[in-house]
Amino acid sequence: MTNKHRFVHLSDIHFGQERHGTYFTHEDVREQLLRDCRTQSSELGPASGILITGDTAFSGKKGEYDRAGEWLDRLTEASGCPQVAVSVIPGNHDIDLSRINYMGGVAHEKLRAADAWQVGGVLGRVKNFV
Repeated sequence: MTNKHRFVHLSDIHFGQERHGTYFTHEDVREQLLRDCRTQSSELGPASGILITGDTAFSGKKGEYDRAGEWLDRLTEASGCPQVAVSVIPGNHDIDLSRINYMGGVAHEKLRAADAWQVGGVLGRVKNFV
């Protein structure tokens, strides 16, 4: 008998991206995803884990994470996944840029302007200021 692992892999959920109270813009997709997870879980078995690879929030604000947390609770239930098996890797939208100090802002600007091959060098110089 072989063990099978099933994962729900999401990226770029962007809670908070909605503007002017138009939460329905993404809610219909999120609700469909919950329905799909329920179906898959009942047909194939529960998910072993949920992986979120970047951009849970849109601008890193607390309210965005509050909403995301409530929805992720529903997703773990729908997929049959234990809540402790949710792994999140932050993305560029998961940072509240209004809370970054001056040096953090300088580092952010340098990193955004750098080509991929330059990033290591920029990070090496930035760590000397931290």
